[in-house]
Amino acid sequence: MQANADTTQLRTAMAALEAQRSLLGDAVVDAALTAMRAQLDAQHPPRAAEQQRKQATVLFADVVGFTTLSETKDAEEVTELINALWARLDGLVAAYGGRIDKHIGDAVMALWGVESAREDDPEQGRAEFDHFMDFGADKRFWYGSKSGTGAPCSPIRFAGNPKGTCAEGMPMYSESKTTGFNLKADVQLSQQDLLRVGGQFQSYQLDDWWPASGGGMGPGTFDNINDGKRDRTALFGEWESRINPQWMSLLGVRYERVESDAGDVRGYNTAVSAMGSQYADATAFNAQEHARNDNNWDLTALARYTANVNTDIEFGFARKVRSPNLYERYTWSTWSMAAVMNNFVGDGNGYIGNIDLEPEKAHTLSATFDWHAADRNWWLKATPYYTEVTDYIDAIRCTSGAACTPVSYTHLRAHETVLDLVCRLLLEKKKTTITISDSSTLN
Repeated sequence: MQANADTTQLRTAMAALEAQRSLLGDAVVDAALTAMRAQLDAQHPPRAAEQQRKQATVLFADVVGFTTLSETKDAEEVTELINALWARLDGLVAAYGGRIDKHIGDAVMALWGVESAREDDPEQGRAEFDHFMDFGADKRFWYGSKSGTGAPCSPIRFAGNPKGTCAEGMPMYSESKTTGFNLKADVQLSQQDLLRVGGQFQSYQLDDWWPASGGGMGPGTFDNINDGKRDRTALFGEWESRINPQWMSLLGVRYERVESDAGDVRGYNTAVSAMGSQYADATAFNAQEHARNDNNWDLTALARYTANVNTDIEFGFARKVRSPNLYERYTWSTWSMAAVMNNFVGDGNGYIGNIDLEPEKAHTLSATFDWHAADRNWWLKATPYYTEVTDYIDAIRCTSGAACTPVSYTHLRAHETVLDLVCRLLLEKKKTTITISDSSTLN
């Protein structure tokens, strides 16, 4: 327990030190971090026999418009702003079970699942929040016939008003809540056999709505996702067996039930003649059964052979199933304006949900060849793997609707053959670590 507390304190101190890099300078921060990392290594010395393959979640984020910001503000102002941002963001990452790997200028890299992998690490990497988006007061967007070229107007009027239209901005709200629990236990069956078992429940609730703002955006509220929910209940077991000093095997199975649902929706305007096929789209969506239940099975099998102190070989198979998220299933409008607001991949398209999506299923075969020094001061890993995904969730361009510039979620078949190559070299004299990583698609 004391070692864990010391590790936590060290990582907290390292994160705080990174946040002060721009003030203290690289030389001071790097020197202090080197000493702290040495303490961490001393607490957790590497042992080849305890290596584990883990699924980790990596988050990269940077500040949009940082270059312009730096050019228009004093260095002290920029430093103060960035330090305040890191202090808040680092706290959120830690609160959701992650840790900061590094800050690089205006960018941050955070990790989940490195020390202790959890099935919900990808969800932990996306913090629960209430979100509001609109144009700020200094960038207020006015439009409509009474606004002319974008001048402020009053009062707010909607499409169809004989006195003309006046619209102020385009407010959008979303509110989500995640609750749940995890239970895990280790059962030592024998000196060679360890059984890990556990269960998980996670309830996710989401509302996404856009209040009326004038012009065609009204007179009512647009329900993008209404009373959305996605509940996950899971049980898992994993059996690790050390057959002899050279062979280790790992077998795991996980069952997860995912229950998704959403309420009825409406557009800004409930008239049959409302722009963008809002009435027709909402009526078609509301006529469908929204509840969907998925029974997903994940499997994993791994065998590791230690040929000698310098060589390990692993062979693995994994099956991973992912149910569609709420936006993939329940966004409903073919209206270009609304669909573009549901773009989460940054490709300029608008997206429409598909209630009938099935979970996507990935099957992966892999092999890892690990050559290393006995003390692991250097190592080289090569991992070729082949992955095939059935019911892969992608998109196709729609053929009917308001404007048909959006694309609709559908299923495709995908496969990938990749070679990952990672090399690490520790130069003792300079206390420098060099890590080289490359991934090449073979197909």
